[in-house]
Amino acid sequence: MLWIINDTIKFDPDKHKLFSLGNPDLNVTLTIPASRCLTLLLEHSPDVVAQKDFLTQVWGEEGMIVPVNTLYQNISIIRRGLRVAGETDE
Repeated sequence: MLWIINDTIKFDPDKHKLFSLGNPDLNVTLTIPASRCLTLLLEHSPDVVAQKDFLTQVWGEEGMIVPVNTLYQNISIIRRGLRVAGETDE
């Protein structure tokens, strides 16, 4: 499944990549956990995803226990990737 975000970015969760729709040469590779976090957010949009749901579904299903800071780092990776692929500072 591919996702189109704000008509400016294509997200391919299988490749863990964000692609600019305005500049086909511009793409950003996300880490696997960041890609899973973004997929979880998109699947539950517009609802809020609870912190424990991230920890359970992104890492817990792999048998990993991670600190909350790991979630925050991956959200930061997503934000940075969206800024780059969307060619914006917002």
